[in-house]
Amino acid sequence: MKDLIIEGTENTPKIICTYLPGKVEVLGRSIPENATAFYAPVVSWLKEFSAVSRNKIELVFHLDYINSMSQKMIIDLMLYVQELHKQGREVIINWFYDPDDEEMLEEGSIFKEKLDVKVNIVPADI
Repeated sequence: MKDLIIEGTENTPKIICTYLPGKVEVLGRSIPENATAFYAPVVSWLKEFSAVSRNKIELVFHLDYINSMSQKMIIDLMLYVQELHKQGREVIINWFYDPDDEEMLEEGSIFKEKLDVKVNIVPADI
């Protein structure tokens, strides 16, 4: 299975999906014109990974802004790994935020409330 790297732009985050150690990183600003199409390769990669590997899955988010469609796609990713967790997979979700960015702290807190899997909300040293 190949790693997936999507370079970031002004409106889209950098995404790094690595087979070893089973990590999906979403970094930057997420305001793509079509969030469903933008995140589709990530969803496909995650589904393929979970089908071929029993390793833990780690989702890492370090975003400075997200729009409502990106919120939906991010919660979909989190809900997918939550289902894997319910099936016995080890899952880690880390939500990093700039300590001066209350909006991103609140976003992470909202995701944490909606899930039945642990979401670590971590202030990031920038």
